[in-house]
Amino acid sequence: MELGIIALALVMGAPYFPGFGSPAFQWVSLFLGVLFSLGSSAALSNAVAGIILIYTRAFQIGDRIEVEDTQGDAIEKSLLVTRILTDDNVIVTLPNSNLLSTNIFNYNAPMGDHNIPVALTINVNFGYDVPWQKVSEVVNDAAETTPYFLPDPPAYYTYNWVNYR
Repeated sequence: MELGIIALALVMGAPYFPGFGSPAFQWVSLFLGVLFSLGSSAALSNAVAGIILIYTRAFQIGDRIEVEDTQGDAIEKSLLVTRILTDDNVIVTLPNSNLLSTNIFNYNAPMGDHNIPVALTINVNFGYDVPWQKVSEVVNDAAETTPYFLPDPPAYYTYNWVNYR
């Protein structure tokens, strides 16, 4: 607000500056105007992206989200940036234009809005000396003892065997 008042005062007072009508003054003001417009284009695109993110409700504060390679809890969503708190207690600040141009994985939205279960992918490493039946039993037991595990629909598991030898 203060910056807007100062800018308005400068624009209104410009005709009273010494040398206002000179070509040098006009070129300098044109140069400063071009610099301002080019410099503000990133901020303007972030602001527009922020409005779109707010309107589309892709995520809410407190939701568990993943954007690009960053996963964590959304702790702030402003007009220009979004802040995510990772599991390592690192706050990652992302420009809203980046969020708008990439996929946002929201792990809370399906359960909160539509009561649809979330499918999670986990990686579990076992040695080759452990039989696959034991691996299946351990994974089933771990899933069923997890808080908020829903027995309906039944869980399904896929296994990928990787040869590390």
